[in-house]
Amino acid sequence: MLFVAALLSQSFSPSVVPRSGAGAVSAPAFAPLVASRAGAGAISATIDGHFAVGVLAVQGGFAEHMAAIERQSGVVGREVRVPSDLEGIDALILPGGESTTQGHCMMEAHLLEPVRAFAKSKPVWGVCAGMILLADGLAQDAPQALVGGLHATVERNAFGRQVDSRFRAMALSGSAAEAGVAAASYFIRAPAFAKVGEGVEVLATLPDGNKPVAVRQDNLLATCFHPEISGDDSWLHFFLNHVAKAGVDTTASAPYPDAAITAPWSPNPMPDSGVDVAVKRAFAVFQKGGVIMDVVNGEQARIAEEAGAVAVMALERIPADIKRDGGVARSSDPAMIKDVMAHTSLPVMAKARIGHFYEARVSCDSGSGFVSPPGPPHLAQARPPHRPMGRLSLGVLPSPPCLLLVAAIAATGFPVWPPVTAYPPLHPNRAPAM
Repeated sequence: MLFVAALLSQSFSPSVVPRSGAGAVSAPAFAPLVASRAGAGAISATIDGHFAVGVLAVQGGFAEHMAAIERQSGVVGREVRVPSDLEGIDALILPGGESTTQGHCMMEAHLLEPVRAFAKSKPVWGVCAGMILLADGLAQDAPQALVGGLHATVERNAFGRQVDSRFRAMALSGSAAEAGVAAASYFIRAPAFAKVGEGVEVLATLPDGNKPVAVRQDNLLATCFHPEISGDDSWLHFFLNHVAKAGVDTTASAPYPDAAITAPWSPNPMPDSGVDVAVKRAFAVFQKGGVIMDVVNGEQARIAEEAGAVAVMALERIPADIKRDGGVARSSDPAMIKDVMAHTSLPVMAKARIGHFYEARVSCDSGSGFVSPPGPPHLAQARPPHRPMGRLSLGVLPSPPCLLLVAAIAATGFPVWPPVTAYPPLHPNRAPAM
């Protein structure tokens, strides 16, 4: 198997990388809090007097949560990648992404036990993949590192795969209804609660009253949806003031940015409408910081998921073999796509030749959520993190009902549109192997 894409680079929000002139690119705009690793004293001094919220930043959509935190008055955010980053913070957000990948990264960074200890007494909000991490158990029998603590069982991909992602309406209840939080949000390859235990308050369900999608248990909040990309800070306000008891003045918060410049770069559609462009673009937000692996059968897909990949590309043959033998890339076999899907809960991509839309349609009808054209060898190979050539970015083009992903090297440092940039190495405290 071959790595297709490793999303690398520095930590900055994709919504704040403006052009500073014709053809020019400004320097990355870093978050206000870039915590020093020189010692706990330096970190504490930076956040003194503010309510500090950490965001697990090993993989996924952590930048969108950091941006939301920065809009709040009296609140400061910190990206959490190593155990020392937990020192001095008052609450923690576990963002969306791929939960298996995040679990691997947490174990590798020795974060799993510290986060478990943190969640026993301090406020934690799990969003989508983070909700899976917070649960005590999974409905499916799948290898998964869990933080645990939330007395609930979670079903992964409860609404289907990426092609079933939607901007959905919810029925609010309990303290969430009293707080007036938003009753619609993006569900991206979302999980749901299969069972909730004693002491768990159901905050939201699907409109028919079945399938809880948001719950609270004492200091723990869990949502299967993504307010951070839904034009909505109300659930963050609920977490800060109702769960964390931070006493944040929400009237002093900065307004939510224009939909054209923040993920998923599109206004919210009508709830429960069909697949829209924003749903397709949102996928890339939660792949950040991960690796997509080429596979040629279901068993390789299973191994890729266990190894921590964020997605798999179902291929007829591995690109290196095609290059060696002087052949050409062909579209993926629908039977093979279904075999791969049966062996993994990860997003499954497939190949279709450029311009051959009927091939893309066949791949979509087979259940693949994403279709990618064969690319030149220099675009199909992952560049190691210690020898980057620009930043590897994802450009997203609408191709209903599938997502067309094109890997490209942005040698100038400016990301391919839409601005989905890569993020820092998963373990900055460890030197990459040469």
